[in-house]
Amino acid sequence: MKELAEQFDAPPNGASRGQHDPAARDAQNTSREIERLLSSSEPRLGRFLAQMVGNRALAEDLLQDTFYEAFRLRDQLAGI
Repeated sequence: MKELAEQFDAPPNGASRGQHDPAARDAQNTSREIERLLSSSEPRLGRFLAQMVGNRALAEDLLQDTFYEAFRLRDQLAGI
């Protein structure tokens, strides 16, 4: 999950963000919050999906897709 957060928070074209950049700090904080939320819900959601589809491998794929979409749309999560 952390790798996914780092991928989305990386500045374009390999540019580096300064430590004092407020946007970089906000993005990093948001990534940490999302990571905590997803990590805390992973076991329960994983079990639910496994029971729902009856296939653990498929459930893991669905869980990954769900987390990817949640992270991709993280700016909209507060309103959901």
